[in-house]
Amino acid sequence: MRESGSPVRSAQHAVSRDQRQWSKWFLNTAGALLLATAAAKIWSSFGHATMLVIPDPILGLGFRKLMLAVGGTELLVALFCFLPWAKPWLKLALVTWLAANFLVYRMGLWFIGWHHPCRCLGNLAGALRLSDQAADNLMKPLQECSGSFSLSGIKVQSTQMEEDV
Repeated sequence: MRESGSPVRSAQHAVSRDQRQWSKWFLNTAGALLLATAAAKIWSSFGHATMLVIPDPILGLGFRKLMLAVGGTELLVALFCFLPWAKPWLKLALVTWLAANFLVYRMGLWFIGWHHPCRCLGNLAGALRLSDQAADNLMKPLQECSGSFSLSGIKVQSTQMEEDV
């Protein structure tokens, strides 16, 4: 039986501290990115672009309504990421849920043969001098990374909860 002051126990605490710091950094970064994309979607949904009245090929909603709904959801998840009293595993689960929804949506678009770039940054892409295709190419890996990182964060959190019990 090891004592609480053993080198093994100290190393475990250092790893746990590093993992908590990583989770905090990831959630703050994910929250900031979601806040930016939510603002871009909501802002763009009030524009006059003709694509806003076209129905989305998966859900059948006009893109204006879809961008408002997705932007609002991103905003809620982003704000939740910054709540100091919320459990980290729940924050990570929400980011994972959102990333999984984006993945399923993009898979649906691919499955039906929709090969148009995502306008998920709305007018922000134009303000940044990015083409729709460049913005789409930027968002795909960001969405994939947020899903992967949040899943690994959930694994870390569940391991910590098991160790605490």
